[in-house]
Amino acid sequence: MEGTAEALPERPEFYDFSLGEQNREEWGDLVNYPLGALTYIVFDTETTGLAPSKGDEIIQIAGVRVVNRRCWRGKFRSVSESGRPIPKASIRFHGITDDMVKDKPGLEIVLPQFRAFVGDDYTVLVAHNAAFDMKFLKLKEQKLGVRFGNPVLDTLLLSGYLHDYTDDHNLDAIADRLGVDVHGRHTALGDSLVTAQVFLKLLDLLEAQGIKTLGQALEASDRMVKFARPCRSFESTMRQQSREYIVILFIVGVLGAQLSGTGVVQPAVDAIWHPGAVPLPLSDVAGAHHLADRGGGNARKFPSRISLPHGKCFPAEVTPAEKRATGGADPAEAP
Repeated sequence: MEGTAEALPERPEFYDFSLGEQNREEWGDLVNYPLGALTYIVFDTETTGLAPSKGDEIIQIAGVRVVNRRCWRGKFRSVSESGRPIPKASIRFHGITDDMVKDKPGLEIVLPQFRAFVGDDYTVLVAHNAAFDMKFLKLKEQKLGVRFGNPVLDTLLLSGYLHDYTDDHNLDAIADRLGVDVHGRHTALGDSLVTAQVFLKLLDLLEAQGIKTLGQALEASDRMVKFARPCRSFESTMRQQSREYIVILFIVGVLGAQLSGTGVVQPAVDAIWHPGAVPLPLSDVAGAHHLADRGGGNARKFPSRISLPHGKCFPAEVTPAEKRATGGADPAEAP
């Protein structure tokens, strides 16, 4: 089962749910506590799908308690019947079938039990790609009368802050970098245990960089959220432009086939491809995106982005010319 799970796609990364801005005034002096002095619940959910706002539901939730930098024996794990059929694509991901949740308690019972396991609002919640799991919990608060006002730390964001030399921050990649053994992936308890071990390793790295309190860790996470938003906007713009490049390349390809051997087309093709670039299939949108992204054939058009390490597209300054090239110019700057 684990061999199959390794080939499955990761959940989409959620940056728009601002974890660090919630309820800070309610936490009081908690934000000044040393990271090693706090109690954590590291948790994970398995769901019917990836769209909580469109009716997908939690079907499994688990958590482990971390105190004094150790995982305690007390764990929470529960399967819940959602009343919603589990799609085959989701079953392939986590292996939970309709028969496995049949006659299990609903979330109206399971979620209050999990909230009791968490304890008071001074317990810090930890998850990988936490915004995904928290979105499911937050959507149920009003209906079920269960509130999660706890501080939340996300190993995805903390890894992005600490490992800024790479853009590979899925749980398996982080575990591999930190030497954490991975077992039981794509089960709520298995992922909770892996995330807990990853989190303990990240705590050491944070403290080595001077991030020693909860407030400082939240600020580091906030920084990654703010950086991720313009990066995603830039990449979305570039992908749109990639489609335009593909149309141009397709036309050139058709003309090339028609004028083969005439010597008319080849110079134009050579002008498009950067010297040393590897030609790609015209259907490869991601590959065309690379042509206009860092290190690609048109990298010289965006030097302030290309010069940054792989995985970073947050330039210190963006020139007006670059903003126009990416469709981000202000009206006053328009040519």
